[in-house]
Amino acid sequence: MDGNKRIFYFSPTGNCRDIAYGIADEEITDLTLPSGRSPTVFSENDDCVFVFPVYNRSVPDVCAEYLKKADGHGAKATFICVYGGVTKGKSLFRVAALAKKSGFRPEKGIYVAAEHCYCDKNKIPPVQEKLPKIVSFLNGENGDGKKFRLKKLKNFSTLQKYLKIFTGKCTFSAEKCSSCGKCLAVCPTGAIRNDLTADSDCILCSACVHACPAKARKLRFNLPFLKNVLNALSKDGKTEFFSFE
Repeated sequence: MDGNKRIFYFSPTGNCRDIAYGIADEEITDLTLPSGRSPTVFSENDDCVFVFPVYNRSVPDVCAEYLKKADGHGAKATFICVYGGVTKGKSLFRVAALAKKSGFRPEKGIYVAAEHCYCDKNKIPPVQEKLPKIVSFLNGENGDGKKFRLKKLKNFSTLQKYLKIFTGKCTFSAEKCSSCGKCLAVCPTGAIRNDLTADSDCILCSACVHACPAKARKLRFNLPFLKNVLNALSKDGKTEFFSFE
């Protein structure tokens, strides 16, 4: 990495955060909560890394919206998409194409497999074990990765909304709830109402499930067999490296 190094991450459950802090000790910006997504000024001297999770084969809409509103001013950009070892779709290439449209210069991309919030038994090694290869690639020490020509940007949200119908929803048990408010504090989209139920802005990130000390919150599948499918498929997915043309 050259120039003014800047790291940005969106991390409701911690995997993207661990990667962000593991690859550099430079300027790091947390985009997880709305308060951290204030407009950022970029310049052609910036060398940026964006670390985003993959939900329903794409990056979350809030991450896409952040880049849409940004003016890259020719800043270099590398994207790390962290997926659950099951489905990553074309998330990396979509977010890089979006950044290019917003004035960034996408140079590199990485897919990293990490813990999947829906799986009962995690079979994927922690992201910390993959940091040496990631840092080596970012520093240009282990080749350029696979070449990929960025194509025309496709819609981010349509596929996500369609898949969400089948995936499920976040449920809440009033009987178990201790009214501690931790779920409200960690929700990245403000989707939790005053009665602590989740509305349509919920992105199924599992942040509130992880934060709830009373285990009053959980993710439920609309089609229960899908959870078994994810558990069966979850494995040590590849860490893949790309350079954009």
